[in-house]
Amino acid sequence: MEKLRAGQQYAWELTVFVRTSPFKKDAPQYSCSASIRLIQATQDSRVVVKESINLLRKLYQEGFDYAKAGVLLSGLVDKAGLQSDLFQVETGSSSQNEKSARLMAVMDQVNRTSKTKLIIARNAGSATYSMRREHLSPAYTTDWNSLPLVQ
Repeated sequence: MEKLRAGQQYAWELTVFVRTSPFKKDAPQYSCSASIRLIQATQDSRVVVKESINLLRKLYQEGFDYAKAGVLLSGLVDKAGLQSDLFQVETGSSSQNEKSARLMAVMDQVNRTSKTKLIIARNAGSATYSMRREHLSPAYTTDWNSLPLVQ
């Protein structure tokens, strides 16, 4: 995505694919892909992750040892070739696009200058892996209601 933004390009289409290893002849084989055309061309990593996960949920099947998965962006256009959504209110969309562009610029800057990289994380697991709150520390510094009372 960083290369896409560096080239001032936007993607209209997104393809997600998964496959098992063709070299494991004794294992069950599976290969599938799905594509969508986005309503609005994007270079926002958050949109790509969200749509990729939605497509992957349709493709994933239990019982296979997946060897490869990927996301492909196509229908690339530069900023001059962008078309706005007919049904989106212009005042909100331009401010959202500006906020998105600023956020992605900050992410790219941090990734270029830092040893560690920023990534977009998603919780796609079940509730059994959620945080246990019975041992949660009191939030004295951020919550007035958590302050101890002196009698």
